[in-house]
Amino acid sequence: MHQEPVTKAEEAGSVYFRTGGDTGRMTVPEMTEYLTEMKMQEESLQKRRQEVEGEIVTVDEYIRLNAYGSHSGEGMVRSSFRDSDTLYRIWENIEREYEERLAVLSEEALRIAKEEQKLGYVRSCMRFLPAGQEEILRMLYVEGMMQKEYALSHGISRSTVLRNASRAMNNLVYIYNTYVMQQHSKWKNGVLDDEG
Repeated sequence: MHQEPVTKAEEAGSVYFRTGGDTGRMTVPEMTEYLTEMKMQEESLQKRRQEVEGEIVTVDEYIRLNAYGSHSGEGMVRSSFRDSDTLYRIWENIEREYEERLAVLSEEALRIAKEEQKLGYVRSCMRFLPAGQEEILRMLYVEGMMQKEYALSHGISRSTVLRNASRAMNNLVYIYNTYVMQQHSKWKNGVLDDEG
């Protein structure tokens, strides 16, 4: 989805957060694509978050799931538990596996959080648009309404729809890029609070 900056000004003004996702500046084509896929992305993020949260278990649960024959922790202990040295090695292996799995899940959770943050930024910025501009972007791109249908329902020409949508998209990109730059400045200066 991300394209490299084309001009020196874009290159100088671009901010990319490389940890887990790009919440940096967007161009008009990137924002257009992002809005078009917004609904699908929200659903995907929700599903991915539930999957990751469902896989995160405590150390005790992980040991019980991997050391015993049943998920309840009851029943027969695996036959390899013959002495304390063997038990200790098994416990170390299980603990190492758990830490590795938790690291992978943590990285995925961070990627999801960054993508949710970007989605939140776009939604917040859309609320800063005048009502008509927010509506035209939401209806045409997020909801997928046809331009002709939008023109008929609002009693305007298709060229007016195109002009208004273009103006709204340019305004959204400007607001979004300004907001991202402000958030980056706060982060860079170490003053990013819970709301950022």
